[in-house]
Amino acid sequence: MIQRNHPKNTNTSLYCLLCEKSVDIEHQGKLDLTRHCRGKSHIAMMNAKRAQTSITSHFNPQTSNINQQISLAEVKVAGFLAENNLPFATADHFGPLFKSIFPDSKIAKGYGCGKTKASCILNRAIVPNLRSTLVEQMQSSGFRIATDGRMIKV
Repeated sequence: MIQRNHPKNTNTSLYCLLCEKSVDIEHQGKLDLTRHCRGKSHIAMMNAKRAQTSITSHFNPQTSNINQQISLAEVKVAGFLAENNLPFATADHFGPLFKSIFPDSKIAKGYGCGKTKASCILNRAIVPNLRSTLVEQMQSSGFRIATDGRMIKV
């Protein structure tokens, strides 16, 4: 994974994108590059990259493993809580409920998303990606804020 026109390349070195380091080719040229590619660290990085799963596999039930399906279920329930303005405390009751409703389901058995995990999923994963959309919507249309039982139009 050598990039010919990488900014870190010099006349005597090439930059390995996989290892994220410069490879000196001044001494023996192609042999230096071959030696780097056969080195332990480069091979270990190649094996690690092969073992990594694609992000899209987490969202396709046919190709994902059970842990990925459990994670997807937890994200969907956290999104459901936010979309329907339900309190996060409700999330504590979903795990036992799913286990009793779906006793044969491996996903239900592994589900473990309470209020703390649901709030982390929303605040650290979903909200940062949706914040700009929300701000645009709030700027373009009116909205209401409820305080002490009274509605205030903003």
